Amino acid sequence: PAFTTLAVSVRNIADTSATLRLANHDGPWFYKATSGPHTACAGPVMGANTPVSGLSAAGTYTYSAYSDAACTNAGLLGTAPAFTTTELTAGSITASGATLTLAGHTGAWWFRNDVPYDPSGGTPYTQCHRSTNATRTLSGLTAGHTYTFKAYSEQNCPPAKTIATATFTTSTS
Repeated sequence: PAFTTLAVSVRNIADTSATLRLANHDGPWFYKATSGPHTACAGPVMGANTPVSGLSAAGTYTYSAYSDAACTNAGLLGTAPAFTTTELTAGSITASGATLTLAGHTGAWWFRNDVPYDPSGGTPYTQCHRSTNATRTLSGLTAGHTYTFKAYSEQNCPPAKTIATATFTTSTS
């Protein structure tokens, strides 16, 4: 018979959550982290994926999958590579601008101001914008206004692909 390798991986990494995946395994499985939340054995998981939440933004985690409810070394199925959750921060805030920085994400990302679209153009960045750098400078903001920007892992900024959020208020002068 053919032999398949079990593969433990992490997908959909966001600021406080991720999805743990165990490929090529039939039947229930269990998991735990080496630090942070979920250090106790959890499960059973039926299927290949399980969401994990309650993570800290910009935290680094390692998860392992097990075949037994006690998560013993004898039941170890595999360990996913360590991953870091994302974190979106706003800095260099002035009356009309700020700098967004996305940590824990590699490659392109998209962002937008999380307010209803203003067709008069009075609210900037309500459309989805692409960034290829970890830092993006914003301009044209309104003094003394509170903004909530969201970062996305996919083009067109679909809500299900939100990976981090930052809220900040511009200065009044």
